[in-house]
This record gives sequence, C-alpha cells and structure tokens, in this order.
Amino acid sequence: MGKSSGAGSGAAFVSGPEPVTVFVHICQNSPIARHADLLKGEGRRVECTDCLDECTVCERVPFAFVQGELVRAPSCEALATLVATRVGHLRRRRAR
Repeated sequence: MGKSSGAGSGAAFVSGPEPVTVFVHICQNSPIARHADLLKGEGRRVECTDCLDECTVCERVPFAFVQGELVRAPSCEALATLVATRVGHLRRRRAR
C-alpha cells in the first residue's frame, strides 16, 4: 500500500510489512523474573504474570512461554539465548 509523501508531490513510498511482535510470558515466581531484562530485545514483548500453571517446571528451571510454546533452560542466561533464537525464528517465519 503506497502513501503520498506530500500533497501534489506525486512521490509515494511503500511501507514494508508491519513489525512482528512475539510475546514472551514469564512467571513472577520463576528465577527468570528477577532477570527479565535478559529477555528483552527487538521484536518481543515480555510480560510477567502471577502464575502460568507450570509449578513443576517453575521450581526446577527458568522457563518462559514464547508465543505460547514452553521454552526452558538450565540457567537464566541459557534461557535468554533460547528465547532470542526462538523469537528470531518466529519473526522470520511471520515476515514471509
């Protein structure tokens, strides 16, 4: 869809696809909640909620739901890497 850059100028630009936002949900009781800044980055929205009903996972390892998919790792740093990889994959796939 083109938009005119000015009245009567005849110039137009075509905007690219809308930026894709991937939702990352974390539990406030998970260790990653204290390090949520590790999960922040371009194209993602991190939301911390009271409980995600994954208490068995939550008490064992850091985890997050990335666009509804459970992602877990042995450490917060490892989880941040896995989340970034998953977000990148989802954004590329959606941009097509």
